[in-house]
Amino acid sequence: MYLPEPYVLSTEEIIHFKLELLNIKEGELLVDLGCGDANALIKASELYKTKGVGYELREEAILIAKDTITKHQLENQITIYKASFLNADVSQADALILYLTRQSLGELSL
Repeated sequence: MYLPEPYVLSTEEIIHFKLELLNIKEGELLVDLGCGDANALIKASELYKTKGVGYELREEAILIAKDTITKHQLENQITIYKASFLNADVSQADALILYLTRQSLGELSL
């Protein structure tokens, strides 16, 4: 049985570290499974000019994400879906970013 992930915000330091590890390039598609407030997608778009897709179930996180995306004028760069990451379409992704528990990682079948 799937239980929702805890809603934990990543620090700026962790986001930058993850993005550096990914070595993503301009125009690539970054998919965030459980994107929360979409801060990682926003940083990637601003710093590396990537496209972004986020999957999130928590309505409050989606509202924050969409508001912040609009404030940064990234509506054409980032799309957020209210959907489980278990149903995410990652077929076009150049890179994935996620912050999940061991149980949820075991649920993934990429």
